[in-house]
Amino acid sequence: MSTSYIIGFAIGIVITLIMILVVMKVAKGFGLSVCGKYDERQEGVKNKGYRLAFYVMIFYYMCLMVVSMAELSVPMPYLIFLGIVVSVLSYAVYCIIKGAYIGYNQNMKKVVIMLTAIMILNLIPAVINIAEGTTVTERFFNVNLLCAIMLLVVIIASLIKAGIDKRTGERN
Repeated sequence: MSTSYIIGFAIGIVITLIMILVVMKVAKGFGLSVCGKYDERQEGVKNKGYRLAFYVMIFYYMCLMVVSMAELSVPMPYLIFLGIVVSVLSYAVYCIIKGAYIGYNQNMKKVVIMLTAIMILNLIPAVINIAEGTTVTERFFNVNLLCAIMLLVVIIASLIKAGIDKRTGERN
């Protein structure tokens, strides 16, 4: 790996952290509560979700160890990040189903709007990679596309849960 690649990667991480802080500040300005407040039941569900995500990640990486012996042409950093995504998705969907994904002081509609905006921001470089990539690996094995798909799954699960809650008369 070249030095310029490592420096670019480090700068990308710093810019991402700065963007997260800016988004949190802007969200707070629009009345979005970035840090949710959870009751005891929600805290218990979140703890079980963390445990589930941990075991899913361990299982995934055990399977990845076996698959890596097959020497596939898929880049290993992509497969490693896929393990993180699968783990995060298992946590998010579990918490959404159990009603502990957002705090009681947050609005589901605003959270879905924020997640949709983040998904769109991930789709832009993903589409550019798909359009400009010369190989299948460059086109479809990119982290931004993976993040956009993950956010889409979380949004769909949130909308389904909101629809079920509305039908049964529970609080959104």
